[in-house]
Amino acid sequence: MYRSLTPGEQGPDVAELQQALISLGYSIGQDTIGTFGNGTKTAVSDYYHNIGFPITYTGNSGKIYSLETSLTQYKNDLANEVSQEKKYLASQNLHSYTPTFEQGATNLVITGIDKPAGSVVKSGELIASISRRPLFFLQGNIPMYRSLTPGEQGPDVAELQKDLISLGYSIGQDKIGTFGDGTKTAISAYYHHIGFSPIFAGSPSAIEQDQQTLQSDETNLLTLENQLYQSTTTTTSPPGIPTTTAANASGNTGVTILQTQISAAQQSVANDKQSLASAELSFGPEVQEQEAIFLPCARAKVVSLSGSIGDQVTSPFVSLKCLSDNTATYHKRYVSHYVAEQNSGSTNSGSPSSSAPSNSGTQANSGTQD
Repeated sequence: MYRSLTPGEQGPDVAELQQALISLGYSIGQDTIGTFGNGTKTAVSDYYHNIGFPITYTGNSGKIYSLETSLTQYKNDLANEVSQEKKYLASQNLHSYTPTFEQGATNLVITGIDKPAGSVVKSGELIASISRRPLFFLQGNIPMYRSLTPGEQGPDVAELQKDLISLGYSIGQDKIGTFGDGTKTAISAYYHHIGFSPIFAGSPSAIEQDQQTLQSDETNLLTLENQLYQSTTTTTSPPGIPTTTAANASGNTGVTILQTQISAAQQSVANDKQSLASAELSFGPEVQEQEAIFLPCARAKVVSLSGSIGDQVTSPFVSLKCLSDNTATYHKRYVSHYVAEQNSGSTNSGSPSSSAPSNSGTQANSGTQD
C-alpha cells in the first residue's frame, strides 16, 4: 500500500482492493476492475461498517460528516466557513502582500528584514528587501496597481507626492498629481535615505539622440536665416538658387524659396524641442509596483512575515494590520508646512526632515543596486 485509494483512482492497486472486496462477498456493481467508481465506494463503505468503523471525513470546523450525510450539506457548510473566515480577516483589517516577479527573474529571495512579525511599521519605513530591492510601506487609499514613472499623472501620483511631503521631501514646483522634476528629486532622495538606489525609467540614449537632432536642425535653420539675410542685402541670388529670370535677378524668387525653407526648418526645431522635452520628462527615478505597499493608515502592525534571510519568497509574504491613527492630522501637518515653505520661497530640494524614515533594520549585503 503506497498510497491512499480514493474514488476516481485507477491502477493495479485499485484492482487488488476490488478483488479482495469481491472475495469477501462485497459487490462492486458495474465498476471496471482497476477503477474506483460508485460500486467500489458502496463496497468499501459496507466493509468499514461491518468491522465497526464507519467512514467519516472532517470539515474545516471539526464537524464530522459520514457518507450518509448529504454532500451538498458539506459543501454548504464549507462555503459558510470560508465566508466567515473572509469576514473575520476583513474585521481584523488585515492586508496581505506578496512581491511579484520582475521580467526575466526566476525566483525572489529575502535579502533583508527590517520589520519582523510583531513590529510596527510607519509610513515611509522599510519592511524588508527582496532580491536586494526594497519593500516599503506608504500611506494611501489607492493600492499600488502600476509602477509610478516620471511624466505620469493621476490620483495615485498625488498620493505618492503627499507621502513624500509628509516625510519632509520637497516636490518643488510640481503640481499635485503630476510626476515632474521635483518629484523625481524627492524620490531619488527618499530611496537613497533608506539605503537603495532607485531604478530609472526612460532612455538616456533617446535624450542624446534628440539633442543631436535638435542641434543639427538649429544649425540648418541658422544657415538658412543667414542666406535670407544675404539675399536681402545683395542683388545676387543666394547659393543654390537659379538666376534665370528677371525676378530671380532681383532676388524675389530666391527670398520666397528661402522663407518657405526657413518656415519648415523652424517647425522641425519646434518638433525637436518637444520630443527632447518629452524624453527628458520621462527619464528619471521610478517607484516600481512591487516595491511599495499603500494602506489607508499611517502605522501598521506586521502580523506575519514568512521566511528568513536567504529564503525564497512564499505567498503570502507579509500581512499588515492598520492601527488607529489620526491620519488626517498626520498629512495635514506636513502639507501645511510644505505650503508655507513654498510661499516663503524656501525649499529643501528633496532633503528629508528629521521626520524622514530611518533604515535601521538588518540587511543582507548592502541592499543597494546601482
